Amino acid sequence: MDKILQSFKDKRFRYGSFSTVMIVVVIGLFILVNLVVDRLNISYDLTQEQLFSLSQGSINIIRDLDADVTIYSLFPTGQEQFLFQQLLEDYASHSNRITVINRDPLLHPQFVESFARPDESIAIGSIIVVGPDRHRVIHATDLVTTQFDMNTWQNRVVSFNVEPQVTNAINFVVAAETPIIYRVVGNNEPVLPPALIHEMEMAGYEVREVNLLTQEVPDDASLLFITFGERDWSPDQAERVREYLQNDGRAIFALGYRTVRFPMMDEVLAAFGIRVGDYIIIEGSTNHFHMNNPLWLLPEFVSGEVTDDLITRNFIPFIENSTGIDILDLRRANTRIEPLIQTSNLAYGRVDTTVATVSRIQSDVSGPFNIAVSVEDSLFLPGGQPLSTRMVVIAGDSIMGEVHNSAIGGTNWNFLINSLNWLREEPNQIFIPTRPLPQTMPLLIPEGYVMMITIFSVIVLPLAFGITGLVVWLRRRNA
Repeated sequence: MDKILQSFKDKRFRYGSFSTVMIVVVIGLFILVNLVVDRLNISYDLTQEQLFSLSQGSINIIRDLDADVTIYSLFPTGQEQFLFQQLLEDYASHSNRITVINRDPLLHPQFVESFARPDESIAIGSIIVVGPDRHRVIHATDLVTTQFDMNTWQNRVVSFNVEPQVTNAINFVVAAETPIIYRVVGNNEPVLPPALIHEMEMAGYEVREVNLLTQEVPDDASLLFITFGERDWSPDQAERVREYLQNDGRAIFALGYRTVRFPMMDEVLAAFGIRVGDYIIIEGSTNHFHMNNPLWLLPEFVSGEVTDDLITRNFIPFIENSTGIDILDLRRANTRIEPLIQTSNLAYGRVDTTVATVSRIQSDVSGPFNIAVSVEDSLFLPGGQPLSTRMVVIAGDSIMGEVHNSAIGGTNWNFLINSLNWLREEPNQIFIPTRPLPQTMPLLIPEGYVMMITIFSVIVLPLAFGITGLVVWLRRRNA
């Protein structure tokens, strides 16, 4: 018994006990910290693309919410998409107005069906954003971007679009009203690409059609979307557009080069100091055309409300077979015309299109040319009531093309959405980038973090353990 009691007084036992207690304490602290972090949902996104975090644009929007929003994800229990769920939870962490719930569509089919239109079904993996008075369904296919792979001859997912889709849906469900864009038809105008209409809807607009041959401009029109048809307007069509514009009207014109004039449309535009050119633009600067074709223009944005955020992101538009917007000397003093897209100084306009060469000839018109302009016109009535007109006029209708837009990463349609917002005197849509698909990319950690982790794991930790071990060994030896 004495030997047993004596062993408890031995220095080796005391030091061993101390080490054991310290190990238990460290393990206990580690468990406690993990429990606290998990309960408080504390995390830090080390990925270079911030895959698991909201962009600042989304944060700015949701922090200003004045209505409650519920985001439902539709995944079977236990099969939630981790990355999607992390981003949705980040919405709730930045605003107490947002609640995130996963609702198993297999267990709650009636709940899902209550949000579906008669002609649609809502698939597993979709998201439903519900506001005070309306909702928006984000289908699973809209949450990813696919690309055709020439090697496998199959579509593959290259990025996911959860944040831009959800943030725009939140904007939609809390908005007081949906502005309506009326596309003017009646003269065999080109059909807008469905994907472009979808982009407009994602930006919070509703797109309808109006035939001004037989109808007046509807009272609920927020703005008109006007393109060249196969023939000129009739006098009645021109008068309806003119009357609408002169009474707080808003319109975007996506026109282009034509070999014949449209006198009625010319007359409406001339009232605001502009005219569509009689020439087709040939770019003389090799830095401003695409694929060795001087008719495939890569012009520049001119700084302004519509374009500044595009310039900041180094975006470049792509417009094919364009003419220019000529600014007339004869116009009202209160009409302000500003260029939005412009060619280089080396561009020239070909008036005689029967000449096949793209080399400059004597009859060509010298540039630079305005491919797009904004027009503001104000008028004060005798009673003091102000009337204003806002227009964006684009001389290249290829800006609507899906292929042209895809070729330069969405710049053309981003410009169109910015133009729509400017016409309504709304701030430009916050740019929210799509994100690379996490399953197809390695974990991306910034070089600074890589260096810190390397130094800590390779140098600091081994050195700390070595010094600690040396101190303990020396103390035991000298005891």
